[in-house]
Amino acid sequence: MVQRIILNAVMTLLALCLFAVTCEFFLQEQVKLFLYGHCQPEPMAVHINHIVVAIVFSALAIVISSFLNFRYARDLQRSEKALKAKVERHRNFAADVAHELRTPLAVLRANIDALDITRPAPLDALRHDVAIMSRIVEQLLARTRLDSMVIAVNEQADLAEVSRTISAFLAPYAISEARSLEVIGAETPLIVRGNAPALEQALCNLIENAIKYSPRGTKIILEVLAGEKEHVIMVSNRGRGIPEGMRESIFKRFLRADRRGGGAGLGLSIVQRVMEMHGGKVTVEDAPGGGARFSLRIPVQGSR
Repeated sequence: MVQRIILNAVMTLLALCLFAVTCEFFLQEQVKLFLYGHCQPEPMAVHINHIVVAIVFSALAIVISSFLNFRYARDLQRSEKALKAKVERHRNFAADVAHELRTPLAVLRANIDALDITRPAPLDALRHDVAIMSRIVEQLLARTRLDSMVIAVNEQADLAEVSRTISAFLAPYAISEARSLEVIGAETPLIVRGNAPALEQALCNLIENAIKYSPRGTKIILEVLAGEKEHVIMVSNRGRGIPEGMRESIFKRFLRADRRGGGAGLGLSIVQRVMEMHGGKVTVEDAPGGGARFSLRIPVQGSR
């Protein structure tokens, strides 16, 4: 900002000085021609009036340029502060709401467990609703934390290890939902500059969605691929797939392609945010044989 102010002042000063001196010489000759019909050539010399005019215009240029640039810098600084404050208020609001909801949800869950077990159907429905609400709160907290997270320069993550960890964590859930989970290519380490917990969160969201939207008895495939410029983690399912017209909008917050699955539509938004943090991207396409295939594409170190 300071360099810009100095540069503008200098450029304005030079332009006005040149303009002033040129005008003074030009008008002097025009006046002589008008009064006398001719003008005698004078020796090349620096006249005191030229210096005075140049100094006056130079001082005026400095004052005007400095004033305008000072106002510009002040207004820009105020706008930046106001924008940062607004973003911070929204972030704090989301975090506060999520934290406040955690406690009553925990109490509600405990009260449900203490109710009469002779009528299991209503209790199961209540437990299901509480589980959905708890999931929404956790996702909201995760999304809020990601908004302020910065990856350290020397921070590293092993994509193969991330894949093994999440697949082992979600395998029992897949089995309980009558699906299976297969992991391919996660034997060799694939190191990237990244935050392992954030990558685990993104992959967990993709696999959970794949389990949720795949038919019973089908297989979810998690495949890890190494590349020269980017490494890729692919999650494929055998569901109905994602319509081509929705493949960009599904990553927006609170938007769901299928509203029958519950949730608030934060999962894929979290995935996209994690990829943005890592300088990568998430893509979706049709899976071979039907269904959808989501790909996490993370740049190899030094390729960005």
